[in-house]
Amino acid sequence: MHALYQAAGLSLRADLLTLNKAARVKADPSAVRYLAKYISFTGKITIPVLSMHTVGDGLVIPQNEQAYASVVRKAGRSFLLRQVFVSRGQAPAAPDADRPLAGWRAHSGQHEQGGSGARPGLQHLPQ
Repeated sequence: MHALYQAAGLSLRADLLTLNKAARVKADPSAVRYLAKYISFTGKITIPVLSMHTVGDGLVIPQNEQAYASVVRKAGRSFLLRQVFVSRGQAPAAPDADRPLAGWRAHSGQHEQGGSGARPGLQHLPQ
């Protein structure tokens, strides 16, 4: 870290002092409760979960996915998780970005018209 700051002609010490002087923001208690209930990653998933992201998406990095898989594994639920990265550009702009999911839905009875409504099995997810 020091070398990077030095190469950029910046001062790590000055930046740390600035950060330490910054005002602290206290979390809204209702937001904390919401996150604890719905977002905290315990890994205790109860239904099949497909995590799909595009290659090169800077918002979802592989390390985040690895960390989530680790938590799920420690909870003994890896059999319910599949993670894929697709190379289709940025997800919102990519017309084919949902192709793996569409295939999964079609094979599992989850397609929009005439689907059985049954929960898909993991046999339909990429290994």
